[in-house]
Amino acid sequence: MRLGKKPSVVDLSVIVLQTLALGEPRGVAPSVGKAREAARCADALLNAVKIGGLPTAPFAMKQLIDFLPVAIFFAAYLAADIYVATAALMVAAVLQVGFFKLKGWRINGQMWAVFWVALVFGALTLVFRNALFIQWKPTIVYWAMAVAIGGSRFVGRGDHVQRALGKVLKLPERAWRNLSWAWAAAMALAGVANIYVAYEFSEQTWVTYKLVTAFAVPLLLTFGSVAYLSASGMLAEAIGGADAAADQDKARETT
Repeated sequence: MRLGKKPSVVDLSVIVLQTLALGEPRGVAPSVGKAREAARCADALLNAVKIGGLPTAPFAMKQLIDFLPVAIFFAAYLAADIYVATAALMVAAVLQVGFFKLKGWRINGQMWAVFWVALVFGALTLVFRNALFIQWKPTIVYWAMAVAIGGSRFVGRGDHVQRALGKVLKLPERAWRNLSWAWAAAMALAGVANIYVAYEFSEQTWVTYKLVTAFAVPLLLTFGSVAYLSASGMLAEAIGGADAAADQDKARETT
């Protein structure tokens, strides 16, 4: 699969999961079908880091760096307490952004939001010695993302999900609408779940929950999106349409 623009980490995750969800094409032996789809996925991943604009982080490294602040928070909590963990999280957030700046990698809006919320709510936690501030941080981030995704249907540069995934998927308007509202609802529910765990369970349970959801929420969104597109019969057509558009773009560039 050739991509006209450099995809984000979300794009690459969806490409991988699409490959797993497509199944074998009709009339093709299972082993050949799997090899063909794996090759398309690998081609997309390899080309993703070569396309113009600001360079993005290599996929595995980007995933690791994205997760490091949460992992450091968890490790610091196990070693000390919530306040040391909060301070460690703030330092990790600063180092994360600084590393991206140093490498010249693009920092998206979500990372900036997480960065500032971590600093503000982390500072409030340390100043007032109240862990509830840092426990509210994931909820604030989730709700901000829910508003951003839902609001993008009406204001701004257009549908957030479509802008994120439109480079690799060609979908009808109803699909983008359904995905946008589903993502916004999932983020809103994740925010509610986080604060429910914070108030109703122990501090240690919440810290563990925070670590798990750092993995679970993106995976559930991605698998859910792929499942919806697959069940509605739009997945194969979407990738086929993206391939055709990429071929047209390449043809125009060579003429």
